[in-house]
Amino acid sequence: MLASENENVVISIIVPIRGEDPGVAERFRCLLVPGETELVVADGGGSSQTTRAFEGLGARIVEGAGSRGLRLHAAAREARGEILFFLHADSRPPGNALSRIRETLSAGAVAGAFSLAYEAATPGLRWIAWWANLRSRLFGLPFGDQ
Repeated sequence: MLASENENVVISIIVPIRGEDPGVAERFRCLLVPGETELVVADGGGSSQTTRAFEGLGARIVEGAGSRGLRLHAAAREARGEILFFLHADSRPPGNALSRIRETLSAGAVAGAFSLAYEAATPGLRWIAWWANLRSRLFGLPFGDQ
């Protein structure tokens, strides 16, 4: 895909939820760009308030049972975008995430991951993030949370 073609492609942001606080939906507002992104929520049950909070952002809700992987698969099948951006509800991607995704794909990549970091990380969590990021860079094997 050429860089100019990539700019017009819709990014589907796919978020699995199951029992999250309704306030978590607000962290996705900054990623919503009319005509450029869509928000698809893979709902595994839980609070209807959380579902309504995502619907208030314009998200489409895909309900499903089973594992998170099965729910993500169902949501991906319902997504309208050509680019799928899987993002956990408790994740905070960089502010320029959408442009970085587009640039990376324009450069010829078919997949990617962001570096892993934890908010208020303990030394153990910082160590886990360091190893996860090294593994990702050296072997191209990011964890699902990346």
